[in-house]
Amino acid sequence: DALATAYCDADILVDSIEIAQQARAAFFEEFGGREGRRLRSDWFGNWKSQFRRLARTWAAMEAGPRRRRSADSAKRLSEPVEACLLYNAPGRLGTKALTQGVLDLISGSRKEIVIQNPFLVLTKAFRAALVAAGRRGVRIVILTNGADSTDNLLSQSVFFSDSKPLLRDIPNCRFYVAQGPDKMHAKVFVFDRQDTIVGTFNLDSLSDHINSEVGVWVHSDEFARTTLGSIRKYIRESTGEYVLRGSGEKGKGSAHRQQGIRYRLIRMITPFALAVRPYL
Repeated sequence: DALATAYCDADILVDSIEIAQQARAAFFEEFGGREGRRLRSDWFGNWKSQFRRLARTWAAMEAGPRRRRSADSAKRLSEPVEACLLYNAPGRLGTKALTQGVLDLISGSRKEIVIQNPFLVLTKAFRAALVAAGRRGVRIVILTNGADSTDNLLSQSVFFSDSKPLLRDIPNCRFYVAQGPDKMHAKVFVFDRQDTIVGTFNLDSLSDHINSEVGVWVHSDEFARTTLGSIRKYIRESTGEYVLRGSGEKGKGSAHRQQGIRYRLIRMITPFALAVRPYL
């Protein structure tokens, strides 16, 4: 059933000619790059019709309840704000303005960092930045996928392996995981309740070093409050919390123990996932 699950994402509508031009330039840089290939018809035709699958997808997109929920959650800011587009060019040699922008905002945060991201395969640079932030007293909240909501078991296996060391090494850090059946797919970063990045950037090696990624940075207390309200609502309604056993924390308990068969599968493939970690 196409309506059984859905991707819970975050989008931002920006009314800016300058940012539209920046986004257009980023698109055509990749569209005209060496990695782009023109799609051509199959030599022997389509062996299997995709009509029914596409029709189910269309039905899910047009579903009234989901459309209304999306429209109700959209809010327009009361006044113009400062914003810009950050872009990671494709390939290891491309400009990585988005990666550097997120790292700089982590390093510059003094009170709070809130991250909503579907994949958490931290590079050494991001791990070090978050550890340093926690040690200088910054409160860190990270919302990511759990075993029942992820669509990438390998990435989830790495997170499963990393979660305990991260909780141990990063002071003032709390991990919340989505518990399905919907897939959490939003990529949002909020720093000190005044700087927000919304875009395509995953916290993994591919987004950091290889993939093209874009994000809109918004400097606005109002936008940060609205975004944080959405994240906190999701945490209250759809997550469990990872805690260190014996930590004395009282809350929703260990999310590890709540996720059955898929959790056991994730544990089984963890050695392989760690071996291929640089490619996730």
